[in-house]
Amino acid sequence: MSEKPVRILRANASTGVSYEYDGLGHRVRTVDGVPGVVVEYAYVGDTLVAECRGNDMRELKHDQEESLTIIREALEKLPPTRRPFGVSAVEATHEAFYDADLSSTLALIELWWEMLKQHYQQFEVQSWLAEVNIVNPTLVWTLDTEDSILEIHATVLHEGESSAIPWGWLYVRRRNQQMFRICVSTPAYLQHIVRFYQTIAETPESELHKVFAGDHTVIVIDSDNDDTKFAHPEGGSAEE
Repeated sequence: MSEKPVRILRANASTGVSYEYDGLGHRVRTVDGVPGVVVEYAYVGDTLVAECRGNDMRELKHDQEESLTIIREALEKLPPTRRPFGVSAVEATHEAFYDADLSSTLALIELWWEMLKQHYQQFEVQSWLAEVNIVNPTLVWTLDTEDSILEIHATVLHEGESSAIPWGWLYVRRRNQQMFRICVSTPAYLQHIVRFYQTIAETPESELHKVFAGDHTVIVIDSDNDDTKFAHPEGGSAEE
């Protein structure tokens, strides 16, 4: 596919919406000339892993030391803001809030990063992954700064038919020149998500409706060939 941007004009407007694609046909950038909005998209393979308004989104390297340097630089640039993190759809035990200075914030991020990596290393060798269409998984990290809030997301991507798995999230805003407010996903969230997939893998299809009865986060859809299972992914946050 051509990398030449495609431009669509609004009716009665001198400016319009421009879409830019890479050589593989992935939309990598949208520019709306009327409100002046820029949206950028990040992919791993053919999977969209993140999108953001602005130009600050990036995929972090697996080299932890290099990534922490990038995160530190992003934190140092954050302006103070009272903007809340937003409305949370997760269980209270699945995220935690902290106030810390820069060095303590970086230490917390490093501990969180290590925790997610250790849980992933245990997850990727489970014998039941193929039962839930998780094939050749890989853990990717993205960083974005939007409206003065720094966001780090960890996602498990794979080649199977099931969706990418949100593996963890961390949000930071600067309260003042010395202190930061942090919202971070917890080990309880990872235990929950792993238990969910393992339950699907180890439960006979005829029993799935019974097992997940009353769980509003799970939809079991019957088909002619098999049962397809979905979980509403958790993420986002609310200020305490």
